Amino acid sequence: MINSRASVRYAKALFEAAVESNNVEAVAKDMAQIAQTVESSNELKQLLQNTTVSSTVIKTYLDKIFSDSSSLVKSLIDVLATNKRLSLIAQIANEYDRKCQALNDTKKVTVISAVALNESSQKAIITNLEKQGLKNISLENTVDPSILGGFVLKFDDNQFDASIKNKLTRIKREFSKSL
Repeated sequence: MINSRASVRYAKALFEAAVESNNVEAVAKDMAQIAQTVESSNELKQLLQNTTVSSTVIKTYLDKIFSDSSSLVKSLIDVLATNKRLSLIAQIANEYDRKCQALNDTKKVTVISAVALNESSQKAIITNLEKQGLKNISLENTVDPSILGGFVLKFDDNQFDASIKNKLTRIKREFSKSL
């Protein structure tokens, strides 16, 4: 997902405020919860994108959902509601996460597999990535049974697809061309 300039600016302002108040980790935790909640709830996504619902109504729901968030995150929600930019909250959360990773010099790597990876598989992937020059890797395993087997590795703007689904698709495409 491409982040808008506005979401990058809001994330930067939030990050700078969190650094000033020495609250980077707590805000990061709250923003990760926001990103995960918005991503997992189609109803919330639709509400945030709905232009017919007033910002104050959306803000009321967000205040209830994220009532245990830090004061900086609550202030962000207030500012976004005032500026009618609540639809950007998930993008802002993702951009904030990138800023935290840059601060810690951490690379976030997502591995999508048909089944959950055990610890030895995760360590093997991290070891291979470190041999390729990546350092301080944060590995996230997402399970997607539709890939049938193998894995898909994503980091930065790179994607390596070694899934059975991808291989079958390529074989199907080549077979179709030869007919």
